[in-house]
Amino acid sequence: KGYGTGKSPGFSKPLHVIGGVIGDELVVEIKAKQRAFIKQITHLSPYRTTPKCSHAPSCGGCSWQQVDYLFQLEQKQQRVHELFASFVKEGLKPILSCDKIWQYRNKMEFSFSQDRAEQQFLGLILAGSKGYVFNLQECWLVSDWFSSVVAQVRLWWKQSDLTAYRLDNTGSLRTLIVRQSMRTSDKLVMLTVS
Repeated sequence: KGYGTGKSPGFSKPLHVIGGVIGDELVVEIKAKQRAFIKQITHLSPYRTTPKCSHAPSCGGCSWQQVDYLFQLEQKQQRVHELFASFVKEGLKPILSCDKIWQYRNKMEFSFSQDRAEQQFLGLILAGSKGYVFNLQECWLVSDWFSSVVAQVRLWWKQSDLTAYRLDNTGSLRTLIVRQSMRTSDKLVMLTVS
């Protein structure tokens, strides 16, 4: 999932640290199932960079925004080698870097959710959570207009009497799908409802 891993006294298994980078020294809060959240960074990794998005690393959509892009490529190359080297006789070709590392996606699916107090959330799922959604303000994976659509749909939702779908088969609004063609100016906005 792109989490950092680390050791802590009293734990036999490695901790999975959301937002951790190789070489960081951290003070973390440990949650269930060896998941940990950063409380303080006591030593910055040389591979750590400032994320472009205000939601990183708590957003479950981007797990490595705080990791230098060239180091990301090295780590991905190493992982691919570990997984496939024994199956490929002539060797693995190196990973090619992307020309465009921001706003390259053409589709996103955003979730509707409400808590017990009926507070409304429209966005992506929080990293390391069990389906908790946060109100998305920006996303650097897609064009700017996606975030504008999310904001407008959230405003429309607040003025309606519709509720988010729940697993007990109540409510209506499930997902908001936003899509654009990279070759034409075609755009699509779609609500998935129950």
